[in-house]
Amino acid sequence: MLDIGSFPEGVESMFCTKCGTNISTDAHYCYSCGTVVPEVAPLPSEPPNFAEDSNLSDSTPGLNRSPGRNPNLLVKHWRGDYSLGVSYWVIGNLSTFVVVVITTLIGSSTGLSELGPKASGAAILAIYGFAVIATFWQLGGIWRSADKHTQKGGKAFWAGFAKLMVVIGLLRFAADFTTVGLPLISEGAKMLVGVDDTPPYQIRLLREGTELELAGGMPFGTNDAIKKFLDATPAIQVLHLNSQGGRMAEAYLLYKTIKERNLSTFTSADCVSACSIAFLAGKERYLGESGRLGFHSVRVGELSGQVNTELNGEVRQTLQTHGVPKNFIDRALSTSPKDMWYPSKDELLRAKIIDSVVDSRYFGLSGVTQWRDAHKIESELLTLPIYSALAQYDQKNYAKLRNILVSGIQKGRAQIEIQNDVRSILMNQLIPTYLKKAPDGALIRYWRSQVAEMQHLANLDPQHCADFVYPQYAKTALDLERLLPKELQIEDLNALAAVVKGVATNPQGNGSSPRVEADIEAIGVKVKQKFPSALEVLTTPDNYKDAPVALCMAYTVVFSEVLALPSSSQSGAVLRYLGSE
Repeated sequence: MLDIGSFPEGVESMFCTKCGTNISTDAHYCYSCGTVVPEVAPLPSEPPNFAEDSNLSDSTPGLNRSPGRNPNLLVKHWRGDYSLGVSYWVIGNLSTFVVVVITTLIGSSTGLSELGPKASGAAILAIYGFAVIATFWQLGGIWRSADKHTQKGGKAFWAGFAKLMVVIGLLRFAADFTTVGLPLISEGAKMLVGVDDTPPYQIRLLREGTELELAGGMPFGTNDAIKKFLDATPAIQVLHLNSQGGRMAEAYLLYKTIKERNLSTFTSADCVSACSIAFLAGKERYLGESGRLGFHSVRVGELSGQVNTELNGEVRQTLQTHGVPKNFIDRALSTSPKDMWYPSKDELLRAKIIDSVVDSRYFGLSGVTQWRDAHKIESELLTLPIYSALAQYDQKNYAKLRNILVSGIQKGRAQIEIQNDVRSILMNQLIPTYLKKAPDGALIRYWRSQVAEMQHLANLDPQHCADFVYPQYAKTALDLERLLPKELQIEDLNALAAVVKGVATNPQGNGSSPRVEADIEAIGVKVKQKFPSALEVLTTPDNYKDAPVALCMAYTVVFSEVLALPSSSQSGAVLRYLGSE
């Protein structure tokens, strides 16, 4: 009997999928359980050679390819599997375009400005790393495609030409990597780890929170710090920019903030490099009499080439937007980053960089590098003879004036406000006391300085002289610093210092005596000859407050005659007596 579990040698068999019985491949059903057997294609005697059969595809029935046998575009190009024309012209040009776009993104000062420094550094490293990988992938694929070009029957000339261009590309890449890549990677790494070579910024409120100063550098985070002050103190109207510059990205962020907050910009010292870009955003742009704006071409770290070209292009566009003439822009951007061009005030006005040159004394006192250091401020104060004399011989009054000056500087008060407070104490409290006791020589020197100032003011305008002699009648505060020559101001203060010292070391009496009375009578006769109504003016000045010539002339004539007495002892005695009266 035939064993249904086995078949003769040479007969092909298979197993029933239901009961497992060994049955012939020719059977249409299982002899054991009756299950219908589906028809199957006979197995080939040898497995197919996938490498040789180029007609096979993923759609071939029964073919199960592995991922490694279906390379994508990146892998195929890297292996050189595309034709030389596709690798060189299509993929090469496309990848070059992508790299150029990425380089432009890095070169834009505003492209990454919305990110923080660490995120910007990470982005720069990632983007540039991608650009490097893309370049090697592009050139490597073209080289391999050139190798296979001749194997496929292509012309050796085109393969050699493609390889030559790959070599040129590598050389160019090496040059760009040296001048751009390494410095850019260095900058990105510094930003990522928080290293910034830019000097720190210094920010302080001025004039009771109506003005704000930015000094020092402009590192990352400068704009955020300024915005915090602006948010906390909405009364700020003027931003003092006395900065040596720094990050262009911060300059453009600050430019945007100034525009949004409708602030005016002002420079009392130096605003240079990136700072000058922020300055342009001011609603009104003011320059102090000692202020300067500095310009030069832009450079990021040690970068050169296209990156800095893009940055300077942005600066050019910004200046053009503000109506700055082409010759001014060309001069600014042709100045080396290692140098600085300081245009004159007339050049800045003509170029519409500034709206006007102003008296910085009427703004908050800024541009003081060591304003926090009271000892440093005092050491500068003591270089002036008047304050040195007060510190040595009248410590009580010196401390009063010192506190006004130090506090005023640290609070950023306007210089004119500080000067008026100091002048008020000097004129109303200190000087009247000193003039009663000063020795002859010091007293005569002081009054000569006063008469010289009266005469100079009278030549300018008799009203100035009248306001100087009788400040109680002045309609506006007299700006002596602007009206008087520097040499007269210096002599006034030095003469007053001599008075302070003289009162402390050699005080004199101020009483009347027959000699004093006789000298005064003689002076009266001479004054009446020169100006008959002088004595009446001096005794009843209220009647002449609208007659500045009379007020000025009466005072000048009287004290000129006192100083003209034959001896200094006579002049000194009369001056002390008049001071006491």
